[in-house]
Amino acid sequence: MEFVPFDASEDEVAARQVLRSGVPTSMRAPITNWIWHQMASPQGFVKPYAMHTIENNLDISFGFDSTFTGVLEKKVFLTLLGKRDARNLLRIADWLLAQAGSRGTKHIALQAVLRQGRSQYEVVLRDSSYRLALRLPEGVQAAAEQVMDLGTPGTLLRRAWSKLYDIDPDPSGAYSAAVKAVEAAALPALGISRPTATISDAVRAIERREATWRLPFKREHTEYLSRDVLLGMLKSLYRGQRDRHGSDAYSDVTPEEAEAAVLMAVPLVGWFARGLIEERDVATFG
Repeated sequence: MEFVPFDASEDEVAARQVLRSGVPTSMRAPITNWIWHQMASPQGFVKPYAMHTIENNLDISFGFDSTFTGVLEKKVFLTLLGKRDARNLLRIADWLLAQAGSRGTKHIALQAVLRQGRSQYEVVLRDSSYRLALRLPEGVQAAAEQVMDLGTPGTLLRRAWSKLYDIDPDPSGAYSAAVKAVEAAALPALGISRPTATISDAVRAIERREATWRLPFKREHTEYLSRDVLLGMLKSLYRGQRDRHGSDAYSDVTPEEAEAAVLMAVPLVGWFARGLIEERDVATFG
């Protein structure tokens, strides 16, 4: 829980609930100091090869001559970092996290800085290392994490989630992985085993005249049956993937489209993977 001053007004309390983008002024010193502690030698300086390695990996420049062989003391190092924009500063922190892997406790101090500063970023464990990612409301994150543990569909959903909320997001990749996650959950649940089957095959299976696929509600809305809601979500997800095929009017999906797709995939994967979508007796269900 973030700290709220004892005498904060309602407006101040509300403002402190909003996550802050980039690297606000109050966070720059804590983040640059964290970077210093990850890179400094026991003797209290940073060697030039460490700076060149970051330049090479992140395509940024600290303005060094390639022949520079001196060492950087803390004051000079922090001055150089202070000139970096928020994006590059966060990328440096993210790269250092990735190099440290999943062992140790280096990530804890950075997570504390981000939490205390109400940053929109947080430290997450991804595959074999800690990384930076966009921070979501805890309820949304917790619900998604439960679904991500559901076998292959969950693994694909986790991939979509990572591509979407990574510090360098990949909207098209996130949307594609979300579709694959839904296919991996829906097709087996619907009895479809054809290797080339897609969401459109799932839609046709549910739309069959004699089919009674639905959620386990014993009381349904007369105009919006769970079957129809399910079909609407599947069709929207499939149709919305505009970049699935090339054309003269091709364009990548937007970050907003990708986020909608990934968040839509969470309940779909959960319903299918947990067996909540079945052919049910209409007289009993609905």
